[in-house]
Amino acid sequence: MTDPLDANPSNPPNHFINEPSNVEHPELLGQPDIAADIKVNSGSTADTSANPAPKPSFADIVLHSLEADATLATSLTHWCISGASVRGLSHQQRNLPCQDRHGYRHVSHYPNWSIAVVADGAGSKRYSDIGAELIVTATLDFLNDWLSSQLIMAHQADLPAMEQADFNITAASGLKAASEPNVQSESQAASPNRNVALAQVTAQIIAACQSQSLARRLYEHLYLQLRQYADQHSIPIDTLGSTLIATMQSPQGVILIHIGDGRAAYQDSNGQWHALMKPWKSEDGYTLFVTTASLQQALLADAAEDNRGATSHLEGHTDIDVDLDIDIDTDSNNNTGAKLASMVQLTTIQSPIQALVLMSDGCEGSAFECQVFDELKQQYVQPNRPFAKFLDPVKSTLLQLHQHHGQDYAAIDWRLADFLQQGTVSLKQEGDDKSLVFAIYEPSPADLNQTIISAPQ
Repeated sequence: MTDPLDANPSNPPNHFINEPSNVEHPELLGQPDIAADIKVNSGSTADTSANPAPKPSFADIVLHSLEADATLATSLTHWCISGASVRGLSHQQRNLPCQDRHGYRHVSHYPNWSIAVVADGAGSKRYSDIGAELIVTATLDFLNDWLSSQLIMAHQADLPAMEQADFNITAASGLKAASEPNVQSESQAASPNRNVALAQVTAQIIAACQSQSLARRLYEHLYLQLRQYADQHSIPIDTLGSTLIATMQSPQGVILIHIGDGRAAYQDSNGQWHALMKPWKSEDGYTLFVTTASLQQALLADAAEDNRGATSHLEGHTDIDVDLDIDIDTDSNNNTGAKLASMVQLTTIQSPIQALVLMSDGCEGSAFECQVFDELKQQYVQPNRPFAKFLDPVKSTLLQLHQHHGQDYAAIDWRLADFLQQGTVSLKQEGDDKSLVFAIYEPSPADLNQTIISAPQ
């Protein structure tokens, strides 16, 4: 079988292009360099300015690795994650920047957990690439902090169960020293008790995200981050418009939060792919962004209904006249627009999974069956069905690349970026920017048999 990621046999340059330059962002010429304030979430800390590596032959690539952590190369994880964002054909032809961004993160000290994010900047918004960048970075930080705190609390509450579920942790109470090794036999590591314990912990995390209104809290946090940036640079907040897809996953379940369109899917323990979300689009084909005014209206309406008007973190920061009796449009699925949950959507899956994929809508035509003709109904339908003949070969090849490159995420991500740019006819001809994050759960025998316990910082 031809390697689907081997469209370009030449070795990709082993470096990151984290942010499009102003030369490739003509809108910013002669304007204050507001992009310079963005802190790119990259795993690379090397300074390549003195001897920059040559650019690839294809257009802008935005590669976001993991958290900027010097210990990343030696950290333990059971997730093989790859991601890339590339310019679409129309942006190349018009010399516009890539407005997509993505990121992923292994949760330190918890090898069974990881986080992935994709943001698709609005093509009609002037600084949407910057907005997408802010959204990805802020989401990774927010979810990592929240998930880590929940795992620590679960660990403190039930140390034996957590030790079965995750070997790379130590109770914050100091029940074990951070340097004390925890060597387990293969039979212990692979025992059914481990999966049961991990399923219980995953269920606790899912229950916590629901009871604590995590989707709403994330939206409020992102909006305030964008508002602060817009105020600082004297630009309208809506010029930073971008969608959001974010997931937290263990091998026993997934939590997804999304605003707007794009696609996501997971592969179950039997190898079957399932859609994880339904893209939000109006009858006119429009979608939502984190900066969309109706989301702010819905938040205020929810706050009023729950008698929490004074507790909203967005109070005093909205772009609209506050009128809690305002009529808010309904979406195309007849979900009431007055409910924030219908637009900032939370989806949870509590069952074993082996892989997960997130993507912007530039990839959906290749990876999903988005519209097919129903002979029985004699009309087009939208099945929102993952296309296994695309996803399975990509997954297989990425696993081979991870086995070959180890933790050299840059090399793997460059191969994925090359594939998104020119790997298939449909991808090559796609006019929109393309982002893809692929997460595969693949614990190695070495990881399972010997793990050093260390305490979260």
